[in-house]
Amino acid sequence: MIQPLEVVPGFDLWPSLLSPQVQAELIADVLQAAETAPFANYATAYGKAMSVGMTSFGPL
Repeated sequence: MIQPLEVVPGFDLWPSLLSPQVQAELIADVLQAAETAPFANYATAYGKAMSVGMTSFGPL
């Protein structure tokens, strides 16, 4: 049975949970969905750019 690794409190890593093929399919699906809901980069309340892009696909 696969056990998660707690990287930091509140964030678990599940190695080998998805096969490489399934991971590639998931990435392809996300990139395809991002064509209709593009990634946006936001700034903090202090005006500093966030280091991540976010998108809202809605219900999957």
